[in-house]
Amino acid sequence: MDEEIFSKQFQVEQKIIYVDVKENKNGRYIKISEKSGGKKHNVLMPLAGLRRLKLILDEICKTVGDDGGENER
Repeated sequence: MDEEIFSKQFQVEQKIIYVDVKENKNGRYIKISEKSGGKKHNVLMPLAGLRRLKLILDEICKTVGDDGGENER
């Protein structure tokens, strides 16, 4: 079974988002899950890609704002 190293969750509208870092025999990975309407969808990525993902998320925040444009409505 995979070892859990880090885990956080938060809610956005009707969705619950889970962000986990886990480790197995192949190494560490990040797991981002969305639970909505009784269904759960996962994205798994080797932890080696975390810095690149952060750069992309930072760029999104810079382009659309940290609130995702919610204050623009």
